[in-house]
Amino acid sequence: MDKLSKQNTSLRGVRIPICRDKGRRGNLFVLFGLICLILIPVTSYSSELDQIIKENIIDLYKIDTTRCEVEIQKNRINIDVNQFDSLAINRLAGSITDAKLVPRGSVSLRVEFYNNNKEIKSGQIRVKIHHFEDVLVSVERFKRHDLPIPEKYMKKRMEITSLTDNPVTSDDELRGMWARRNVGIGQILTSRMFEPIPAITSGQEVSILYKSSFIELTALGTALQQGNIGDLIKIKNKQSKKIIACTVVDDKTVRVYSH
Repeated sequence: MDKLSKQNTSLRGVRIPICRDKGRRGNLFVLFGLICLILIPVTSYSSELDQIIKENIIDLYKIDTTRCEVEIQKNRINIDVNQFDSLAINRLAGSITDAKLVPRGSVSLRVEFYNNNKEIKSGQIRVKIHHFEDVLVSVERFKRHDLPIPEKYMKKRMEITSLTDNPVTSDDELRGMWARRNVGIGQILTSRMFEPIPAITSGQEVSILYKSSFIELTALGTALQQGNIGDLIKIKNKQSKKIIACTVVDDKTVRVYSH
């Protein structure tokens, strides 16, 4: 009796805990399987529905898919793709400023689903239109008034969705320009980063021209300001040391301004 009791205790002490553990694991596997069976069709529905909506957005705005990418950010519309035979996408008030332009960034749209020309469901979605372009990107730092030589940048395909300025896409756009401000490495070059090189720069030696009906005089001076042709800038006469206002004639000459 004592021996049998001891054996049963041994059985209870070893086998029962293992059987319970297996039972828990088995239950977990069953639960996981049920979750997969439930979630996989939903995920499939959602993925297929998003793809159909994307294709309709691309058709609606005639989006060039080589330059733009449509991302569904938020879609809580619950509908089986087999329930509808057509859909319509409408702009929400204030979401897109110009219906003729491809949306940029995040926008809200209303989607209406139809079956046999009858609306069966509708809802709001949030999408983001990513824009890409082959642009010039800095590979070296630009200091203010640096010339944009080709060694300082490279052409690269970049996302420009969030850019507020026009990106520079070719060398031609930089001809006759210099840096308006400092530019870091890896930045997309934009039109606002550069400005035309002025005809006269500050500190430059210039020829001062005074001309009237009776006389024409010239003198050497130093530009105290930069300016383009036609601009009025301050010039210091090297001989008299006087500061006078002159109009820029060309890249070497200024003319005394007279009322």
